[in-house]
Amino acid sequence: MNDLLVEPWQLSTSKEFRTLPPYLVVIDALDEIHNSGGSEFLKELLITIEKGALHGLKFLVTSRPDPNIVELCKSFSSDAVCHLYDVDADEVGADILIYLKDQLPALENEIELVTLMQQANGLFIYASTAVKYISPRRDLTNKNQKKRMKQLLDSSPSQQPHHPVKATLHIDMLYSQILYEAFAKLEKDEIQARLVILWNLLCAGEP
Repeated sequence: MNDLLVEPWQLSTSKEFRTLPPYLVVIDALDEIHNSGGSEFLKELLITIEKGALHGLKFLVTSRPDPNIVELCKSFSSDAVCHLYDVDADEVGADILIYLKDQLPALENEIELVTLMQQANGLFIYASTAVKYISPRRDLTNKNQKKRMKQLLDSSPSQQPHHPVKATLHIDMLYSQILYEAFAKLEKDEIQARLVILWNLLCAGEP
């Protein structure tokens, strides 16, 4: 904690001639630290903050509901913890639409962006993956971006009658579309070699 945060921050703030802007430190996926490392890190961070060693910094910590972290968060005030499943769906959708317009400026006035936002179903991972699919290169023309967005929307299960739409079905279809295009022009033996790589990645304990 000292090497990572305290010493660098105190070194910065010790220079009186520098006026530092407010900083927000984002610590993402705390639950992915092995064993109980996430909750231990959070405990140490809280102790360090209480000592005043990180005055001037704010922290945003994200995590899945790991039992140890959940138990620790019970000591926080209610306004210090935000559960994503409690956030209004319209608010999430509005944020995703802002993201899509920012990342796809050539398409920001296209009504299809709203459809794309709806298909995200509150999942930012869908939106970010769709952006990479629609505009994989900066030099891609507006016409080609529109074409790729149309291909994506046309392959959506919402366009298929009687299809049982589930929470993650859209992102499953998106990944299927990406894999289909990646494999479409390959020979049979090349496809098999790439499938073996994918299978190994999926089965690996730590890819």
